[in-house]
Amino acid sequence: MQTMIILVRHGHVDGIDQPRFRGRQHLALTAAGMRQVEHTAALIARRARLDAVYSSPLTRCITTATTIGNAQGLAPQPDEDLIDLDYGEWQGRSHDDVLAKDGERARAWFADPATAPIPGGESLDALSCRAISAFKRIVGRHGGGTVAIVGHDTVNRALLLHALGLGLDHYRRLRQDPACVNVLLSDEALQVASLNETAHLDMARPGNVFGARR
Repeated sequence: MQTMIILVRHGHVDGIDQPRFRGRQHLALTAAGMRQVEHTAALIARRARLDAVYSSPLTRCITTATTIGNAQGLAPQPDEDLIDLDYGEWQGRSHDDVLAKDGERARAWFADPATAPIPGGESLDALSCRAISAFKRIVGRHGGGTVAIVGHDTVNRALLLHALGLGLDHYRRLRQDPACVNVLLSDEALQVASLNETAHLDMARPGNVFGARR
C-alpha cells in the first residue's frame, strides 16, 4: 500500500528575511505568510483528499496546518517530535549578533551543522532522530492513505535527507522556502516525488520563486 506524505514548511514569519535563530519561539505568520499558506492549502485540496494533518506544536506551524486542515474539514494533530531545533544560547538572536559575539562556534555551525554543537542547544542528529521517529509513526498509522505534515526548515530537511538516503552532511544542499510543498511516497521504499514546490505561491510574498531567501 502506497502512502502519500505531503510535507509542508510553515508560512513566512519575522526573522526569516533578517535571519534570527527562531527555533522554539512561538511566532505568528506575517500577512504575507497567511497569503502563502492559503495558496498552499488550496493547492493541496486540489491534489489530494487528506486523511490527517500533523504539525509541529509551534504557532507558525499550527496556523499553517489549521489552514490546510480547514480546507478539508480536518483539525491539526500536534506532534512534539516535529518541533524546531533547540538553539540554546542562540535562541531568538540574530545571526549577525551571534556571529559577532560567538563567532568561532557560529561559523562552525554555518559551515557544518551536522557536527558543530550549539551551546546549550540540541544537535542536528538528535533533531533528525526524533523527526524520523515521528514520520515513521505517522506513516504507520495511515498505510495506503494521504497525510500532510507541517514542519520547519530544519525538520523538513532532516526528513528529506532520510528519504533520499543521504547523511546530515548534505543538510545545506537542500532548501525549504516558506509554505513550500514536498511530496513523498512510501511503500516498499521511500521516494521523493517533488521537492520545495513554490510555484503556487503569491509572487508578492517576500522574495520570489527565483532566489527567494529563507
